[in-house]
Amino acid sequence: MSKSVPRLSVARRLWIVASLGLFVAWVSSGGVASAQCGPGTSGCGAAHCMPDGGVCCASVGHEELSCPGGTVCKADTTCGTADPVCGAGQTVTLADCGGDTCGCSAACRSGKDCASGCCSTAGFCAPACVCNQPGQLYLNCAKSGLGFAGLAKSGCSVGGAGVADGGEVLLLVASLMLLAIRRRRLR
Repeated sequence: MSKSVPRLSVARRLWIVASLGLFVAWVSSGGVASAQCGPGTSGCGAAHCMPDGGVCCASVGHEELSCPGGTVCKADTTCGTADPVCGAGQTVTLADCGGDTCGCSAACRSGKDCASGCCSTAGFCAPACVCNQPGQLYLNCAKSGLGFAGLAKSGCSVGGAGVADGGEVLLLVASLMLLAIRRRRLR
Protein backbone atom coordinates (compact mmCIF):
# COMPACT_ATOMS: atom_id res chain seq x y z
CA MET A 1 0.00 0.00 0.00
CA SER A 2 1.51 3.32 -0.97
CA LYS A 3 0.57 6.65 0.39
CA SER A 4 0.20 9.50 -1.99
CA VAL A 5 2.01 12.73 -1.31
CA PRO A 6 -0.35 15.67 -1.29
CA ARG A 7 0.32 18.17 -4.06
CA LEU A 8 1.10 21.74 -3.14
CA SER A 9 -0.96 24.50 -4.58
CA VAL A 10 0.67 26.90 -7.05
CA ALA A 11 0.44 29.73 -4.49
CA ARG A 12 2.20 27.59 -1.87
CA ARG A 13 4.96 26.64 -4.32
CA LEU A 14 5.52 30.29 -5.27
CA TRP A 15 5.70 31.24 -1.58
CA ILE A 16 8.37 28.55 -0.96
CA VAL A 17 10.44 29.60 -3.99
CA ALA A 18 10.22 33.29 -3.00
CA SER A 19 11.21 32.49 0.60
CA LEU A 20 14.21 30.47 -0.55
CA GLY A 21 15.23 33.26 -2.92
CA LEU A 22 15.09 35.82 -0.11
CA PHE A 23 17.09 33.53 2.15
CA VAL A 24 19.79 33.02 -0.50
CA ALA A 25 19.96 36.79 -1.11
CA TRP A 26 20.23 37.40 2.65
CA VAL A 27 23.08 34.90 3.03
CA SER A 28 25.00 36.16 -0.02
CA SER A 29 24.80 39.76 1.19
CA GLY A 30 26.61 38.84 4.37
CA GLY A 31 23.58 37.97 6.43
CA VAL A 32 22.31 41.45 7.28
CA ALA A 33 19.58 42.92 5.17
CA SER A 34 21.15 45.87 3.39
CA ALA A 35 18.23 48.03 4.52
CA GLN A 36 19.49 47.61 8.11
CA CYS A 37 22.98 48.84 7.20
CA GLY A 38 23.21 52.53 6.46
CA PRO A 39 24.66 54.15 3.35
CA GLY A 40 28.34 53.38 2.90
CA THR A 41 28.07 50.13 4.81
CA SER A 42 27.23 46.52 4.05
CA GLY A 43 26.37 43.39 6.00
CA CYS A 44 28.94 41.34 7.89
CA GLY A 45 27.79 38.05 9.40
CA ALA A 46 24.32 37.57 10.82
CA ALA A 47 23.80 40.92 12.51
CA HIS A 48 26.62 43.39 11.91
CA CYS A 49 27.55 46.10 9.41
CA MET A 50 30.93 47.18 8.10
CA PRO A 51 32.19 50.02 5.90
CA ASP A 52 31.90 49.40 2.15
CA GLY A 53 35.15 48.05 0.74
CA GLY A 54 36.07 46.45 4.07
CA VAL A 55 36.78 42.80 4.72
CA CYS A 56 34.26 41.02 6.94
CA CYS A 57 35.92 38.95 9.69
CA ALA A 58 33.02 36.50 10.06
CA SER A 59 35.12 33.82 8.34
CA VAL A 60 37.49 33.79 11.35
CA GLY A 61 34.69 33.88 13.91
CA HIS A 62 34.46 37.64 14.49
CA GLU A 63 31.55 39.01 12.51
CA GLU A 64 31.56 42.07 14.76
CA LEU A 65 34.92 43.09 13.27
CA SER A 66 36.10 44.15 9.84
CA CYS A 67 39.47 45.02 8.34
CA PRO A 68 40.40 47.60 5.71
CA GLY A 69 40.24 46.48 2.08
CA GLY A 70 43.40 44.78 0.85
CA THR A 71 44.09 43.17 4.23
CA VAL A 72 42.99 39.90 5.79
CA CYS A 73 41.33 39.09 9.11
CA LYS A 74 43.41 37.01 11.48
CA ALA A 75 41.94 34.72 14.15
CA ASP A 76 43.68 36.77 16.88
CA THR A 77 41.37 39.73 15.94
CA THR A 78 44.09 41.66 14.13
CA CYS A 79 44.25 42.72 10.50
CA GLY A 80 47.27 41.91 8.40
CA THR A 81 48.59 41.34 4.97
CA ALA A 82 47.96 38.05 3.29
CA ASP A 83 50.66 35.48 3.93
CA PRO A 84 53.03 35.18 0.99
CA VAL A 85 52.93 32.13 -1.25
CA CYS A 86 56.25 30.33 -0.94
CA GLY A 87 58.05 28.15 -3.45
CA ALA A 88 58.99 24.50 -3.08
CA GLY A 89 61.21 23.78 -0.09
CA GLN A 90 60.24 27.05 1.61
CA THR A 91 57.77 27.90 4.36
CA VAL A 92 56.09 31.08 5.62
CA THR A 93 57.91 32.46 8.67
CA LEU A 94 58.06 35.52 10.91
CA ALA A 95 60.98 36.65 13.08
CA ASP A 96 60.28 38.68 16.21
CA CYS A 97 63.35 40.90 15.97
CA GLY A 98 61.18 43.99 15.54
CA GLY A 99 59.43 45.33 12.48
CA ASP A 100 59.65 42.04 10.62
CA THR A 101 56.90 40.88 8.31
CA CYS A 102 55.88 37.44 7.10
CA GLY A 103 58.18 36.08 4.45
CA CYS A 104 59.40 32.87 2.87
CA SER A 105 62.32 30.97 4.39
CA ALA A 106 64.27 28.24 2.65
CA ALA A 107 65.07 24.94 4.34
CA CYS A 108 68.58 24.76 5.82
CA ARG A 109 70.95 22.54 7.78
CA SER A 110 73.51 25.18 8.73
CA GLY A 111 74.12 28.90 8.45
CA LYS A 112 76.10 28.25 5.26
CA ASP A 113 72.81 27.38 3.53
CA CYS A 114 71.33 30.85 4.21
CA ALA A 115 72.06 34.28 2.74
CA SER A 116 71.77 35.73 6.27
CA GLY A 117 74.18 33.12 7.65
CA CYS A 118 71.53 32.09 10.17
CA CYS A 119 69.75 28.73 10.18
CA SER A 120 67.10 28.24 12.87
CA THR A 121 66.43 25.16 15.00
CA ALA A 122 63.23 24.80 12.95
CA GLY A 123 65.39 23.97 9.93
CA PHE A 124 64.62 27.17 8.01
CA CYS A 125 66.74 30.25 7.28
CA ALA A 126 66.18 33.22 9.56
CA PRO A 127 67.32 36.85 9.79
CA ALA A 128 70.72 37.27 11.48
CA CYS A 129 69.03 38.72 14.58
CA VAL A 130 67.65 35.24 15.38
CA CYS A 131 71.18 33.82 15.64
CA ASN A 132 72.46 36.93 17.41
CA GLN A 133 69.62 36.67 19.95
CA PRO A 134 67.15 37.43 21.42
CA GLY A 135 65.07 36.93 18.27
CA GLN A 136 63.09 33.82 17.43
CA LEU A 137 61.60 32.46 14.22
CA TYR A 138 57.93 31.48 14.08
CA LEU A 139 56.48 29.15 11.46
CA ASN A 140 53.29 30.09 9.60
CA CYS A 141 53.66 33.71 10.81
CA ALA A 142 52.00 32.76 14.10
CA LYS A 143 53.72 34.29 17.13
CA SER A 144 51.30 32.32 19.28
CA GLY A 145 53.12 29.13 18.25
CA LEU A 146 56.50 27.77 19.24
CA GLY A 147 59.43 30.11 18.53
CA PHE A 148 62.72 28.71 17.25
CA ALA A 149 66.19 30.01 18.08
CA GLY A 150 69.17 30.18 15.76
CA LEU A 151 71.55 27.24 15.50
CA ALA A 152 74.94 27.68 17.10
CA LYS A 153 77.49 28.89 14.53
CA SER A 154 80.10 26.39 15.71
CA GLY A 155 79.94 23.15 17.65
CA CYS A 156 81.03 22.62 21.22
CA SER A 157 84.26 20.89 22.08
CA VAL A 158 84.05 18.52 25.00
CA GLY A 159 86.19 19.37 28.00
CA GLY A 160 87.70 22.61 26.72
CA ALA A 161 87.15 26.30 26.95
CA GLY A 162 84.02 27.59 25.29
CA VAL A 163 81.88 24.63 26.27
CA ALA A 164 78.26 25.74 26.56
CA ASP A 165 76.62 25.36 29.94
CA GLY A 166 74.22 22.43 30.50
CA GLY A 167 71.09 24.55 29.88
CA GLU A 168 72.25 25.63 26.41
CA VAL A 169 73.17 22.08 25.44
CA LEU A 170 69.82 20.77 26.69
CA LEU A 171 67.98 23.46 24.73
CA LEU A 172 69.93 22.62 21.57
CA VAL A 173 69.27 18.87 21.94
CA ALA A 174 65.55 19.48 22.58
CA SER A 175 65.34 21.79 19.56
CA LEU A 176 67.07 19.28 17.30
CA MET A 177 64.74 16.51 18.49
CA LEU A 178 61.72 18.71 17.74
CA LEU A 179 63.17 19.45 14.30
CA ALA A 180 63.59 15.73 13.60
CA ILE A 181 59.98 15.06 14.65
CA ARG A 182 58.69 17.91 12.45
CA ARG A 183 60.62 16.71 9.42
CA ARG A 184 59.37 13.17 9.92
CA ARG A 185 55.75 14.47 9.99
CA LEU A 186 56.29 16.42 6.78
CA ARG A 187 57.30 13.27 4.87
